[in-house]
Amino acid sequence: MNMNNEITKKNRYTKLLNDAIDAFQKETGRIIEKLDIQLINDEPFTDAVVRIGDANDVDYRVELKMNLNEMTVGGIANYLEGEPFNHLIVTRFVPPQIAKKMKERNVQFIDTAGNAYINQPPMLIYIHGNRTTHKEQLDVEQDIFGVAGVRILFVMLCQPELQDAPYRDIARAAGVALGTVAGLMKNLQQQGFVMDIEGKRKTLLRKKELFEKWVHAYAVKLRPKQLIGRYTTQREQLWQHYDIREENAMWGGEVAANKMTNYLKPEIVTIYARKPIDNLMVNLRLRRDEKGIVEIREQFWEFPITTIKKELVPELLIYADLLATGDNRNIVTAKIIYNEHLKRYFE
Repeated sequence: MNMNNEITKKNRYTKLLNDAIDAFQKETGRIIEKLDIQLINDEPFTDAVVRIGDANDVDYRVELKMNLNEMTVGGIANYLEGEPFNHLIVTRFVPPQIAKKMKERNVQFIDTAGNAYINQPPMLIYIHGNRTTHKEQLDVEQDIFGVAGVRILFVMLCQPELQDAPYRDIARAAGVALGTVAGLMKNLQQQGFVMDIEGKRKTLLRKKELFEKWVHAYAVKLRPKQLIGRYTTQREQLWQHYDIREENAMWGGEVAANKMTNYLKPEIVTIYARKPIDNLMVNLRLRRDEKGIVEIREQFWEFPITTIKKELVPELLIYADLLATGDNRNIVTAKIIYNEHLKRYFE
């Protein structure tokens, strides 16, 4: 990471922590003492250590998150199962529906609006419904990480040469309107994710942070829209022996993860294809079944695939699909894929 970018990010995270602590103290009258701060760490719950004061002071290991969604909460809850330490998520804003899920999964948090969930008997605090004071910035991020933004960022992250390509080429690769690309690039520059070098060359900044935000937005905004349907098949061991390229399709999700790592035994067979899928259904002997183990999702990109195995969707999408399930074994496999195939790009 560029030194200036690292300093900027640390400043933003320091402000996030301070603002959330101030809001919590105003809402509850309880003091939070910062014992240790080590920002921007790869390991979860290593960003800081804080102490919440009461009759029995309790120390918490902190994970700083600019944004949360249901997928994030699921991943955090799975990670925390069996962990002995006291944990605390510090974030900008937790909407009421997310706060409810965090309480149900016992994921403790505070945010900059004064919302909080702390469960350390005899101390129990649950505050929700306070509105965010960062609406303007959240609105901009909503534009960046909407459906079109997710498509555009996907092609830019998968194809680095497109970061500085004409907007027309980016729009074609992402399947969006030309004007949408121009608006997104403007917002990315405003948020410090794109550097325009002397008006001649553009490059993505804070790529790891952008990637993490993309993974969350993809799961919530785009992934549900790409599901064509679920099916059963009469072909046994379909994914082991069938060359899916004959159908102009690709393996994704758990099947792709298995072929990359030889670690995960797939329970759901994910295929990415383009409509119409009539021939695919006939050749694979598929029958529509909402509880079937085969899911077909629509391809949403228009660029050549550069994965190790040509029948697989890009590694970034495999990783995101695994995390989106919230399944612990898929999360473990996603970490393997990140460390072996994605990490070097973001470093």
